[in-house]
Amino acid sequence: MRIKPTNRCNQNCYYCHYKNQYLELDQYHPSDEISREKMLELIQDFKDIGVKAVTFSGGGEPLLYPYIEEAMEAVLEAGIDLSIITNGSLLTGKKAKLLSKAKWVRISQESGCPETYARIRGVRESAFHELCENIRQFAEVKNADCELGVNFVVGSEN
Repeated sequence: MRIKPTNRCNQNCYYCHYKNQYLELDQYHPSDEISREKMLELIQDFKDIGVKAVTFSGGGEPLLYPYIEEAMEAVLEAGIDLSIITNGSLLTGKKAKLLSKAKWVRISQESGCPETYARIRGVRESAFHELCENIRQFAEVKNADCELGVNFVVGSEN
């Protein structure tokens, strides 16, 4: 199952069809997110029907979801494989500890240098260095069977 828990995001990527709406998305609202109660109900339902894996992704940045730690714990406690697609900016602390038990973690980066990263993602250049440090630290603490990947959306900017 793929769950998009929130539409909120802490970056402003030029290619984002949610924020920049170059697609017709009449139903998209940046403030939409799954309630805590519904999220926990869904995870219990997934367990009951034998779902094998849950991936948190976006809409927005899934690690911004206010109940993401509780949701990830519930997935793991249900014996369901956990994975995430994230921009990595919040991959620290308890979130990183929980995700260290994931099947896979994919970080969207788009650039190998601060200037391009900042231009593509609509953030300050220092955010690139913070992301690299988050990746480095996560690589040190993740379980051996947790696949860590970095992906790039390739476009004219990179």
